[in-house]
Amino acid sequence: PIQLLRVPSPDTAARLAEPSGSGVTAPSAMGAASSSPTPPSSADADAAASAAAIRRRASARIQEERRRSEDMERRVWGLLADKEDLEAEKRRLLQGGASAAVAAAALGAGALALLQRRHASAMAALRIAATEAQQRHTSELERVRRFGAEPLARSLVPVCDNLQALCGSLEGSEVPAALLEGAVLTRESMQAALERHGVERHDPPAGARFDPSLHEAMFTAPLSDGAAPGTVSSVFRPGYTLHGSHILRAAQVGVFVGEAQQQPPPDADAEGEGEAAAAAAAAAGAGG
Repeated sequence: PIQLLRVPSPDTAARLAEPSGSGVTAPSAMGAASSSPTPPSSADADAAASAAAIRRRASARIQEERRRSEDMERRVWGLLADKEDLEAEKRRLLQGGASAAVAAAALGAGALALLQRRHASAMAALRIAATEAQQRHTSELERVRRFGAEPLARSLVPVCDNLQALCGSLEGSEVPAALLEGAVLTRESMQAALERHGVERHDPPAGARFDPSLHEAMFTAPLSDGAAPGTVSSVFRPGYTLHGSHILRAAQVGVFVGEAQQQPPPDADAEGEGEAAAAAAAAAGAGG
C-alpha cells in the first residue's frame, strides 16, 4: 500500500531543521545534500525478505491445491470401488434364481444410477477445481514475472541518485571531458536498463498539484507570485515507479503553503461617496 505522507528519516529531519536564512523552511544545504551520494540503506534486507515472502506464499498455494486434488481423487476412486462392489453383489444375487434376479436387477439399477450421478458430480467438481487452480497459478506466475524484480529495482534507486549527484558535481568542476562523458554515459545506461524492465522516473514540474500517493513532502515554502497553495515548489529527489502501479520511491518535493491572495475589501468612504453621487444624479434627472 502507498503511504499518503511519509515521515523523513532522523538524518533528513536534522538536515531540514537547519536555518536557511530565507523564507523557505528547506535546509540551506539542500543543494549540497542533493549532490552528495546517497548512503546505503536496508534495501537489500527488505529485498530478501520480500522475495522470501513471495516464495512462501507461492509454495503454500501449490501445496493447498495439491491437497485438494488428492482429496478429490480419493473420493472418485472410492465411488468407483463402491460401483464395483454393487455390480459384484448384483451378479451374486442373479446366480441365486429368477425371483432374486428380478429383485437384484431392480435394486441394482437404482443403486447404479445413483452411483453414476454421484460420479458425474464428483468429476465435474474435480474439473472445476483443476481449472480454478490453473487460473490462480497463471495469475501468480504473471504477478511474480512482472513484480518479482521489485526488490532489486528498489535497491537500485539510490544508485541512480549517486550517479546523478556524481554528474552534477563533475559538471561544475574542472575535470577531464572524458571523465564527465563517462559518468553521464553510465547514468544514461542505468536509466535505460531500468526503463526496459518497467522502471520509470518521475520529476513533477513546479506548480503541479501535490499528490500524496506519488509525492512526499520534504519541506514547505511560502507562496510566491503566481503560485497556488498545495502545489509543488521544487523537487528534492525524483520518484520511481514499477510498471506504473508500484511505487518504488515517491518523489520528494517541496510544497507551497499559505492562503491565496484575496481582493481587498472596498473602502467605506469611497462607497459612501459613490452612493451620494448616484442619489444626486437621480434627483437632477427628476427635476429636469
